[in-house]
This record gives sequence, C-alpha cells and structure tokens, in this order.
Amino acid sequence: MPIYEFKCGNCKKDHEILVRSHNWSGTPCPACGANQLQKKL
Repeated sequence: MPIYEFKCGNCKKDHEILVRSHNWSGTPCPACGANQLQKKL
C-alpha cells in the first residue's frame, strides 16, 4: 500500500495519504474536507 503525495485544489495544502487500492476513487482533504485532491508527480 503506497503513500502518495496530494495537493488540495481548494486550500492548496500538501498531504501524504495511504492509498489502499489502485482503484482509488478519492479522499476528502484532511484540512478542509474538499474533494479536490490532485496527486503530485
């Protein structure tokens, strides 16, 4: 289960999130709750 870095498109904060499946359908931002996380490359 890899940990990926995400940036929220709403609050612009960076987060590390454990992704349990390759079919990840999204997780709300831990800071603001928005569903606008974008995976950082």
